[in-house]
Amino acid sequence: MALFNHAVTWLRKNRVLLPGVSVLARQVSEARTVAERRLYEAVARVAHRADPQLAPALADLLVVPEGKRVSELERLRTPPTKSTGTAMVRAMERVEEISAFALGRVNLSRVPVNRLSTLARYGQLSKAQTIERAPEPRRTALLTAVVRQLEAHAVDDALDLFAVLMAQAYPEAVEAAHADFADLREADDIPHPRRTRIRRPDDPLTPEEAADRDRFHAQILQTRETE
Repeated sequence: MALFNHAVTWLRKNRVLLPGVSVLARQVSEARTVAERRLYEAVARVAHRADPQLAPALADLLVVPEGKRVSELERLRTPPTKSTGTAMVRAMERVEEISAFALGRVNLSRVPVNRLSTLARYGQLSKAQTIERAPEPRRTALLTAVVRQLEAHAVDDALDLFAVLMAQAYPEAVEAAHADFADLREADDIPHPRRTRIRRPDDPLTPEEAADRDRFHAQILQTRETE
């Protein structure tokens, strides 16, 4: 709809005779299809350039192992749900498994960030069977975007869980730190720190935290792509 409205605005601004609604809608749809195909081809191309075996390895995530009920992709999508030492170990193993794909070597610097984020978001919401049925190069593009984003989220989940465990194990130290910060507020020449909010893995992010996380993830991925 946004692209359709933009097309109508452009035609009116340039005094071009407006075509029929169905004609314009068809042209907009065709333009969107072409843009999506170029996006899939661009992502799949750089993934293959980084490692010809990367696409098959990512496709293996769509397989449901024997004796299991969900695919490997769905398993890696699942964040920690408990605040225990065992959950911390599994969170680190999850980070290690996802990082093994080394998607930082896939140079996506020429792909618009918003397009890549939209692709990853669509893939995250899609079932493994849906991605598996997608034709190439769309399947490889979806998996690349999803696992690339999943790596950043897995690291974030592990750090959140670590913060929770530290707060549980050393509550006195946390309170002492807050007390020290409170004392600093009386000093005019020292910036006043904010009280730290310990967020459990299942707590929703505030808008500010979500924005900070996205910026942090983008910086990490950009650094890896330039290495």
